[in-house]
Amino acid sequence: METKELTQEVFENQPADITIAAVDYDGLLTFGKNPRNVRYTWASERWCGFDKVSEIEDSGYTPLTKIEKI
Repeated sequence: METKELTQEVFENQPADITIAAVDYDGLLTFGKNPRNVRYTWASERWCGFDKVSEIEDSGYTPLTKIEKI
């Protein structure tokens, strides 16, 4: 299955305080704010280091990627 690249377009229609989008190994896209030490943890297999606001399962984006709003 082909995946799409995570770009700044992912932030369209998101609240202004959303500053990070991260895709876990299974395609779970998580939006968050207040990034501190954003990193992927192999123990939980999830991105952490920010306040999670919302999630989208099976997002279609490339796994293990993240982007910060510019």
